[in-house]
Amino acid sequence: MDDVLGQVVGPLFAIDPDGSDLIQIIGCEVERPRFSPDGTRLAFSIAMDDGTWQVATSAPDGTDLRIITHVDGLAETPDWGPDGTWLIYALGDRPCDPWPDCIETGGFQYTLWRMNADGSDQHLVGDPEGIDWEPRISPDGRDVVFSRFVLSEDLRPTIVVRNLESGTELRLPYDDEEAPEHPDWSRDGAFIVYNSYWEAGGLQQVKRVLANDATAAPVVLYGDHGQDGFKPAYSPDGSKIVFGCGAAMCLMDSDGSHVVKLVEAAGVYFNHFTWGVNPP
Repeated sequence: MDDVLGQVVGPLFAIDPDGSDLIQIIGCEVERPRFSPDGTRLAFSIAMDDGTWQVATSAPDGTDLRIITHVDGLAETPDWGPDGTWLIYALGDRPCDPWPDCIETGGFQYTLWRMNADGSDQHLVGDPEGIDWEPRISPDGRDVVFSRFVLSEDLRPTIVVRNLESGTELRLPYDDEEAPEHPDWSRDGAFIVYNSYWEAGGLQQVKRVLANDATAAPVVLYGDHGQDGFKPAYSPDGSKIVFGCGAAMCLMDSDGSHVVKLVEAAGVYFNHFTWGVNPP
């Protein structure tokens, strides 16, 4: 398997899956990187001098940077279609600071948008008046899973799967005391993995749930270990999951076993993880 990437809002780093060869790729403020299906491009959000965030792509080593959106607000959390010719992302209609006050008081919205890989042919996907964020495309390109924030539920996020052709939606199950977020697909499209924040104890757990069943009980993969587990991402072959564990980056088998810590460093908070692609 190729490199694993991760970052909080700040520089972008790459590391080998055995925890070796940690290098910085991009030095400016970026977030939520995703490799194209063929591994030749990265997509991510990048902070601009005017206070907006735009979707950008680059070569895997950070060169050939291209800004492909030009919005007045926040173009964030991009993901690739399975053939690498299109992207989906979340668009905030204006900068939102502080979060979540701007949503509660100012009618701030996040909507989902689809575009070609060069930024052309922009069009809306889903609810034009919703608060939908962090879309992730299914391996077959037919569905998108994303976080939906619900004002009537105190902005608690829920996880929704939407069919891109029919527009039908499925809200995945969760406990009334938790806030599920940051979903990702298993490589066969059967499961959604995500992290869930428990308000009572403040602990974030990594969970897995069936992608097509609104009644199936989620399974805890990580989080009963005295530290947070968050932002999980499946490896290209589906056998591993990389995720945040406290302030470090961890790796486990897809069933939650064999947890290993890949990297941690004093004063550094590792976040927003994605996998490279196996070479042909």
